Amino acid sequence: MWKGKKYSGRPTMKNGLKFENKTKLSDLLDKHPSFNVDVNKVYFNNDEVGLIVSQNKLYKWLDEVNPNWKNLTNKTLNPDEALLNKTNNTLYIIEKKYQETEGSVDEKLQTFHFKIWFYEKITKDLNINIDFAYLLSDWFFEQKYTQGWREGTLKYQEILDYLDLNNINVFRKEIPLDYLFPNMNL
Repeated sequence: MWKGKKYSGRPTMKNGLKFENKTKLSDLLDKHPSFNVDVNKVYFNNDEVGLIVSQNKLYKWLDEVNPNWKNLTNKTLNPDEALLNKTNNTLYIIEKKYQETEGSVDEKLQTFHFKIWFYEKITKDLNINIDFAYLLSDWFFEQKYTQGWREGTLKYQEILDYLDLNNINVFRKEIPLDYLFPNMNL
């Protein structure tokens, strides 16, 4: 049995949680003069336009609108952020990824197919659209190879290209409000 120092993902998780807290949708919306978030309800000029259902709040909302969703799956995925836009009937799922060093995030970024399929499955009776996006830290856009035949290219360029090829929105640092509310003049 190995008795050396055991590595854990705690430092990465701690920094990831800081990134998630720094990029909360409710804070972003509250900064805009026309938006207001009260508990989880999103208002635009005092009209309710959305609902923030991030993490396990998604399943509390599903319990209210379609208690039968539990018959469709035997697991749950907690989205880092989720917003139901009531003006265009779209559930925006946003996964946040933070990196400071190379790690397993490469594989995590490639799981969007399953996640979209899963969220479509558990909401199929609600007649809503699913839109999936990533919010990535600077690491993914700044880390370049420093030598060899790839010198000067982004380490994550192929993954970013693959996401683009599959129409997955990728944002850096902040989610644009016109992405979440495309039918409003923001």
